[in-house]
Amino acid sequence: MQTTVPILGVQPTLPLPNTSSSRHRHRKSSIAIQTVLFTVAFFLFDFIPRQVYLYFLLRIPSLYFSRVTRIFEDARLSLPDIKRMARAKADQWNTTNPPPFPSIVTPDQMPLPQTLLHFRASWEGFIDSLMREWKTLNIVSVLLMSAILTMLQIDAASHPITRTSALFSLICALMSLLYGCMYIVRFGGMRKMHKASSFADEAQKGTTSIWWNVWVLLAMPAVWLAWSIIMFFTCIMSFIWLSGSSQDTTDFAISPRVLLGLRIALTVVFALGIIYFGLIVRTFHRYGDPLDREWMRRVNEWTKEAASVTPYWNQPDTKPPYPRSPILVRVPSSPSLRGASRPASPTHVPLPPPFPDEFRRLPPSRPLTTHPSGFFHAGGRLFLPAEPVTIMQLGDPDVHAPQIVDKDLQRFMLVGFPDVMVCDRPSSS
Repeated sequence: MQTTVPILGVQPTLPLPNTSSSRHRHRKSSIAIQTVLFTVAFFLFDFIPRQVYLYFLLRIPSLYFSRVTRIFEDARLSLPDIKRMARAKADQWNTTNPPPFPSIVTPDQMPLPQTLLHFRASWEGFIDSLMREWKTLNIVSVLLMSAILTMLQIDAASHPITRTSALFSLICALMSLLYGCMYIVRFGGMRKMHKASSFADEAQKGTTSIWWNVWVLLAMPAVWLAWSIIMFFTCIMSFIWLSGSSQDTTDFAISPRVLLGLRIALTVVFALGIIYFGLIVRTFHRYGDPLDREWMRRVNEWTKEAASVTPYWNQPDTKPPYPRSPILVRVPSSPSLRGASRPASPTHVPLPPPFPDEFRRLPPSRPLTTHPSGFFHAGGRLFLPAEPVTIMQLGDPDVHAPQIVDKDLQRFMLVGFPDVMVCDRPSSS
């Protein structure tokens, strides 16, 4: 048996207990328990209620959601496109007779891209299809209500199941007819592009209320009519199986509790329809004047942003558009002008009148040009007139301005100042 020999000056110590691994395992187990509890709570209180509510609505809102999102996906609109669409004028949407193309255009005056035109056509087609659908649903609801009222007048249809299902179907058809009439009246103003942008915002939201949103709003007439048809089928089947026999009686007595339960169920369905009616009215109010005012405010902000970005050819000029001081051109003496008399003082040509304020906002042009053309490129998108040159003092004190002949002035403008100096220099011989 081996024994450890103690080292001189070193006290024997015991190894530390290994507690780090146990803490890590405890932490992992607590995280796993929290994850399981969160998953169960999410499944019980979020996923299941959502799915039950969607199946209660017969998953019809998802159909409208896919139709609207397909329109925006095909258009591929971005925020600058929506801003451009908001600032567009009425004549820019006209593809048959486009407005005249000006010589100087701003980005807002450019023709609208084909994506915006295609998007507007798709959106108007979608609104037209909705109007046709709701008109058709209203016709079906009216016919169904007449059939239900006829069913309730039959004595053989006095069975509680038949009568209750007929009343359920009647309430649902009435609500579908009410919603459809309101939608036909109110959705006539949904053709505007800012209403389409609000639908685009709803479609692009990551989180939205599952209980009430735009897609549930669009699906309300179809949902209530679908439930009315389902309950009417139930009424017909109960009438087939519970009446017509010689042993069947027309007087059915039910207990007061069952009758109270049926009455409460019918009242709850009617109250649910009234609640949805209030939500529809509130949503239409939000898409009415408040949305128009908010859109106008945003359009004004976007217009100010577009106006603040001044194009480079309209930026304010730091230099004066023409020289402040007159340009002095000294012309040397020539043989044709030596015989003139000497004036007492040099003649000064008066300054031209000042330019209007509109010319002061134009971009600066070149100070002088040797080309005889009347216009030259100013560096921007405009072609500006050349600046006038004022002859203030002549080279020879004996020569004044009216004595300059036309050929000398033309030779000066065509040949250039250095050549004039060489041509008019007197010979040394």
